[in-house]
Amino acid sequence: MKDFYFLLISLILSSCTSVDSEFYEFDPRAIGDDQVFLSDIASDIKYIPLDNSIPVNRFIDIAFGSNDIIISSADIGLLRYDLAGKLLNRIGSIGRGPSEYTFYMYFGRDNRTGNVYNLSDRNKTIKVFSKEGHLVRDFKLNEVATPISAIIFFNSNIFIQLDMQFDYNDFEWIVCDTFGQVLKTQKRHLPKFSANISGTGRPYIFDNRITYYNTWTDTIYSVDKDFQEKPIITVKPGDHRFPRDYVPTDHIFQKKYFGITKLIETRRYFLFKYYYQGYTMAFVDKKTWRTSKFQYEWDESVGGHPISGMVNDFDSGSWFLPNYYYSWEGDEYLIGIQYPYQIIARAASKEFKDSNPIVPSKKLEFEKLAASLKETDNPVLVQVRLKH
Repeated sequence: MKDFYFLLISLILSSCTSVDSEFYEFDPRAIGDDQVFLSDIASDIKYIPLDNSIPVNRFIDIAFGSNDIIISSADIGLLRYDLAGKLLNRIGSIGRGPSEYTFYMYFGRDNRTGNVYNLSDRNKTIKVFSKEGHLVRDFKLNEVATPISAIIFFNSNIFIQLDMQFDYNDFEWIVCDTFGQVLKTQKRHLPKFSANISGTGRPYIFDNRITYYNTWTDTIYSVDKDFQEKPIITVKPGDHRFPRDYVPTDHIFQKKYFGITKLIETRRYFLFKYYYQGYTMAFVDKKTWRTSKFQYEWDESVGGHPISGMVNDFDSGSWFLPNYYYSWEGDEYLIGIQYPYQIIARAASKEFKDSNPIVPSKKLEFEKLAASLKETDNPVLVQVRLKH
């Protein structure tokens, strides 16, 4: 009998171990020194200057379609461009009228119809615009608590991410139909508490599923097409994780705790863009779990923007910092943003002139780009096609 109980306990422990082994455990304190360079991941690079019809300020979000790009920009609202950077039209405008909005940070896009679903005000109003910018209809999210931290259009429904830093949200996320009727909810993973920083990373769609990061559970979750959720990655326990409480301001500025600012997924990698005793982007190979990284700097002035990134040895142009991902016809792309003054300064530098990039012809293209720009021009999208 004693041997039977020993065997039973061994089986239970073995089962628990096998479940835990399904999760990759990310530890920002243990990332090695292997550096990733642009030539390690890139098969091509393309620069897309946005035309100057409307001066564009700080970018908030970007959504890619098959033949256009929608950008939300601070103090401007929603703008639609073609893939060459030519402005096609505004989508609504800032204001309080029928076709206007006061919020434009959170929007989702139906790539089948082209319609844009924008969270338009503090009253939880979703305004639906055609891709040409005309108001189609609006509706209220009456059954959804605030604050809302993200909206994604997925499987013909609207996936709404809620912020877990406040104690009045009962759910991690809610799924509504295109008229605001609640179809599915996910209960919050932790008891209610309040904190002074946001605790939910912006979700993304990859491989017909939604993935998001919750700071407070230190876990990355995957939500399938039927809106069934499971954890896939955890952050290793330790003093680097945020406490579920008020965080002193000096600790926030010192980057004492680990926080993901962007999570990107490709067929080969998870990309963790994070702060912890500085700013880092780590590439985690999904098959081997090997990591490589680069560190970058961030200008903390109003609005904030990066001032360095991955070494660009592909064309010797400006550094590259991935912010967005999309795929088209089997190819994968990472998108970054460069300001004209950064491109002009790089092309004029001695380091650039003396450089020997992997693809010399691309260096000439970068020089021509710099010569065509003025410092006051709109930002330039940097499109990197990934190696297969």
